[in-house]
Amino acid sequence: MREGLERLLAEEIRQEGFELYHWHLRPAGKRRVLQIYLHGEGGVGLDDCARVSRRLGLAIDEAEAVEGSYVLEVSSPGLDRALYTARHYELVLEQRIRLLHRGEEDRTLEGVLLAVEEGHIRLETGDGVERLDLEQIDKARVVPEIKIRKD
Repeated sequence: MREGLERLLAEEIRQEGFELYHWHLRPAGKRRVLQIYLHGEGGVGLDDCARVSRRLGLAIDEAEAVEGSYVLEVSSPGLDRALYTARHYELVLEQRIRLLHRGEEDRTLEGVLLAVEEGHIRLETGDGVERLDLEQIDKARVVPEIKIRKD
């Protein structure tokens, strides 16, 4: 079911001009919640989420891709988006990220993402450039930089 649902979601979202960023189906009482995050080069707006949600709801129900009752939530991954795959890291090159690296010792690192290279990333921290294995990164998230204009 999982792979078939992911293919369905990715295709329907692609037809709306977006990319499936991440999704998960979790229990919530007697129902389940299907959370879907979209990526768009020009951003993702509220109207985009509503349009994609209608399309996905129809496609999921028609294909009977989710058993039982569910609630569908469609949104952008946000400014402080979580990073799960190499593609996610590629989308935020040259941005500041914070991550938990599980190597010989667990370390929390923060820095500017310089590159994504065959299973590794290069991160510029205050101590220099670190080369980290993606498989050893437990959690990672973008650290939004908010610039305040003074007029």
